[in-house]
Amino acid sequence: MYCYDYKCDRCNFDASAVYGAVGYYRFADGGELHALTDPVWCDQCVTITLAEALPDTVFLRTEIARYERGNFTESDREAAAMFSESLDAFVASRKGTFAIWISRFERRTIPGRCIECGFSTFRTLGSFTDEDEFPEAFVHPGCDGMMRLIRTSHASPSTFFVLDGDGNRVSASDTRE
Repeated sequence: MYCYDYKCDRCNFDASAVYGAVGYYRFADGGELHALTDPVWCDQCVTITLAEALPDTVFLRTEIARYERGNFTESDREAAAMFSESLDAFVASRKGTFAIWISRFERRTIPGRCIECGFSTFRTLGSFTDEDEFPEAFVHPGCDGMMRLIRTSHASPSTFFVLDGDGNRVSASDTRE
């Protein structure tokens, strides 16, 4: 997990964007999935925090169709090699994972939520799926100063979060959705 520390050049507010926090979804049927998150500026929390990075099910269906046509990219080959898998095994695993994500999220109508407050009013700062790096600076909402990246560090999480299928936080021992 990485932390990106920002400080406002106008009001000296500081906050950290966390990349790679640990959490998962627990569904009513007992199924669980790793929850992907993006660091965001949450208008409700008034700070940098995390929000759900919901899968784009249209994109996932397109990727499954591409795999089924045998249209593999160099990135597919590199990822298979990185995981020490054959290309066929890698593609089968990806198709299976994508199918699970589609089945769990294609009918969800609630947008991604802030992990802390549950609201959906936020601005994404970076993403697991983007190839862009985190911004060196962005406008500090409400202050209009510039939040500037001052430090990047590596950290290990001490806690985890659990969400139901609609993105509500639940207790780690809660089995209801």
